[in-house]
Amino acid sequence: MSDKFNSHQEKMKFFARKFAAIDERLPKRASPEMIAYMFFHIVAGYGMQDSWPDIISVVTNVLDDDDDCTCDKCKTKMIESAMDDADSFLDNVLNSKRGK
Repeated sequence: MSDKFNSHQEKMKFFARKFAAIDERLPKRASPEMIAYMFFHIVAGYGMQDSWPDIISVVTNVLDDDDDCTCDKCKTKMIESAMDDADSFLDNVLNSKRGK
């Protein structure tokens, strides 16, 4: 965990606020091509092209999840789960022996 956060809960609140701000600014409608461009922009912007197979796997698993509840409690659980997955993923990327 980054030194910027004093606790996991603080980190979760930070990302929840950021994603809420992003949600407010997203276009109300987008074509599949536009969604693909947004993903490309995010992946390339973070220099994660080599991690794309892992990223697409996580996204696919989340989209295939049958739990469609949108209440605040479920959203919090989904965010926490996604953050845990992201932490594990980034730990694996940062600690990878590939390319060294």
